[in-house]
Amino acid sequence: MPSAPSRWTLFNTLLASDVPGLLAKVDRTRISLIHGRHDPVAPIEHVRSLVDRFPDLALRELKGGHHLYLMYPRLLNRLMTEAA
Repeated sequence: MPSAPSRWTLFNTLLASDVPGLLAKVDRTRISLIHGRHDPVAPIEHVRSLVDRFPDLALRELKGGHHLYLMYPRLLNRLMTEAA
């Protein structure tokens, strides 16, 4: 897990990004969100709120935290390949 200053830097960077504004401008039918239910850095509630706002986004919630690619490398490769 990143140190507290690293988490705050990531958090502040995400807050400075207008993700909903960016999503409003693109074709969301080709976007698949894959996120861990227990991510302490980027809580799943934030991602769910994007799906609530943009119902055409696809969300796949996985059991896990922030580093899903370390826990499920094959599954993530398969999911990303299927989405492409």
